[in-house]
Amino acid sequence: MTRADDYMLTAEQLRLTRKRRRLIIAFAILLPLVLIIGIIAARQTRDGIESWQARRHAKKAFAFIAQENWTGARAEAIAGYQLRSSEPETVRAIARLLTRTRQPQALEYWDQLAKITPLSRDDLRDDAAIALMVGDLHRAETAVKKLIATNPTPADFLLDAQLASQLGNIDIASADCEKVVSDTRASNREQLQATMLELALNSSAEDSAAIWQRIEKIAQGKDAASLDALILLAQRALSIPPKGGTSSVASADKPDVAASLRDVAHGSQSRGYKQPHDRDVVPPTNFQQLSASLEAHPLAHAPHKLIAFDLLEREDATQREALIQRAVSQFKEGDADDVAALSRWLNAKGEHQRVVDIIPLEHALKSREGFLQYLDALGGLGRWADIKQLLGSERFPLDPFLQSMYLARCSAQLGEKAAEENNWQRATESAGNDPAKLMQVGEFAEKNARSSHKC
Repeated sequence: MTRADDYMLTAEQLRLTRKRRRLIIAFAILLPLVLIIGIIAARQTRDGIESWQARRHAKKAFAFIAQENWTGARAEAIAGYQLRSSEPETVRAIARLLTRTRQPQALEYWDQLAKITPLSRDDLRDDAAIALMVGDLHRAETAVKKLIATNPTPADFLLDAQLASQLGNIDIASADCEKVVSDTRASNREQLQATMLELALNSSAEDSAAIWQRIEKIAQGKDAASLDALILLAQRALSIPPKGGTSSVASADKPDVAASLRDVAHGSQSRGYKQPHDRDVVPPTNFQQLSASLEAHPLAHAPHKLIAFDLLEREDATQREALIQRAVSQFKEGDADDVAALSRWLNAKGEHQRVVDIIPLEHALKSREGFLQYLDALGGLGRWADIKQLLGSERFPLDPFLQSMYLARCSAQLGEKAAEENNWQRATESAGNDPAKLMQVGEFAEKNARSSHKC
């Protein structure tokens, strides 16, 4: 269409004007399209970068999990999940971390992952393991069947053995254990777990002796499984009363042996061992050699080396004081984990005053476990008012239900009936609907009632 002012233009000017107008119109049409495409591309680029960053965090989390560095794994897994909760690797990292730390919530994340992508064989193993732990045998059976159906590995047969054991199918469980221990592909960890499960299922004294010989062979290595095997042998030796009397080692040092066997056989990192039956063939124990092996193990830390001291005390009770002095000298200036382990060891031996004397409160405050052990030492000395003051000052933050539990215990010992009842109520309310916390409150209350009754 010709505008009125166009009549004054020459033909060439008119052509150029019309061309310029067409360019302006085309630009006006194309600009919004370019902007829309740019926004979409920018969003896709941003999403791609976030996904890459999330996968990088997940990769680091998997590396930390392999090292059993749970603090690092937790930080990386959460960072990745917060960046991209729809990224399969970030969901897998959270699920695997929760599985390896034996948290029932892992099942929710395996379900979430299954909606995004098919579970891999490693995923199915973890899903089955956590399902076995919480007693969801139907879910565990579904996962194990998929694993056994195609090219099963020793890890798959081990899971099948654990499932069969819980279902009461002893013959199948034993056969699966034999498949694991006879398979050259099985790792030392898998060999140890199968061996311990086999020992739990076994009823023959002769077979039991052969199984313990297998554990002794595993203990000769230098990896984490060999350290676990050494601890099993040590705790086995400590559980056998010496001739003519009971063990000189404090009874609190001994594990809940039945539960510990289940934990080791089903893949936990517990350092426990089952009480020997009369049918067990128990060979003479070289306490010094076993102690030296524990101390020399490259992966041994304070808790393991303190068990090594227990072995020496078990052999010669007159060395008790010297061994305690040696342990104190070696670990009192260590990191927070060393101090907590030393405190727990001394408390188990009734050396509560020594805990208070050698470990400054500021050092005990460096970790939750160290602080709780310090409180236990004060409790062993009857210093309930001091415990109440420490808890009231909130110098170390505890879960509200834990704080209320300890305050209830203090109030009971101080004769403050109303405060005791109020604190038990707060502890229950703070635990909410968490079964583990509620169980802990109940067990602590029962223990408190027994102690009060004795008093």
